[in-house]
Amino acid sequence: MVVGELTEVSAIVATQVPQWFETDTKKYVDVTSPDNIMVQGRLENGAIVNAYCGVHPYHGSGHRFEIYGGGGTLAMIGGGEGGQELRRKVMGGHKDDKALQELPVPERFTRVPEAVRNDGPAYDVGQMWVKFAEAIRAGANDDPNLPDFDHAVRRHRSLDAIVRASQTGQRQKVA
Repeated sequence: MVVGELTEVSAIVATQVPQWFETDTKKYVDVTSPDNIMVQGRLENGAIVNAYCGVHPYHGSGHRFEIYGGGGTLAMIGGGEGGQELRRKVMGGHKDDKALQELPVPERFTRVPEAVRNDGPAYDVGQMWVKFAEAIRAGANDDPNLPDFDHAVRRHRSLDAIVRASQTGQRQKVA
């Protein structure tokens, strides 16, 4: 959804670790969600997607989100566990650069109050709620960059295709 809409997917959705240790209760609990999701697909614009989302109870490497384009690379790396959001780095480089460089996030994209900016988990949620409140105040119901009911339907169609692909082992069209 960041780089375009999926038109077809292959996927594996699985639970590799059936129980996790809850630090609050000091007990193991049964897992009710997949901890590994691998998706390969094609976007409406013809680009190819290879995505992996893994949530691991120990030694996880964090998030890694990479976009390779004709002019260069953009990546978001790290901060995969709760409370580590501030450890994420945005990296980028033009195709002729020797290496990726850390890119500062422009201040205009930081919407939360100063008090929330250093509070790991609250940062991401706060960013979302501030943007949501701004949209309501502005009456921006027709802003194509804001989610709406149709956006939710597209997400569910994509998720349904991912589940079908995993269950059948067959590439699926996204309706």
